Amino acid sequence: MESLIKIAGKELPIHVSIRTIIEYKSTIGTDIFEELEKIQNVNVNSIGSLSSIINTSFQILYILHKPYAKGKSFSDFLDEFEFSVFQDNTSLSELTGVFSLLFPSQKEESK
Repeated sequence: MESLIKIAGKELPIHVSIRTIIEYKSTIGTDIFEELEKIQNVNVNSIGSLSSIINTSFQILYILHKPYAKGKSFSDFLDEFEFSVFQDNTSLSELTGVFSLLFPSQKEESK
């Protein structure tokens, strides 16, 4: 599935497929489903937990955008974002919304 996602005012083309699972493990070094399971059980009142959610969100976003990233490393990708992404609730909501891209609803798939 190809789509556009807007994070902190930046439109990023993304691609979601079975390859996403393999690419995440190959690039990040951990299993994407294990990461998603970990963040489902985090304490949202903990700064460390919030950091984990943000880190995992950006890692997933990077993998989804990687086919369009023209060889950029994860660090280079992160350099494109300002700290203001953390000061705006809309941007944070968009960022954590990345998880829903991995599991689109049946209604969305039929479009």
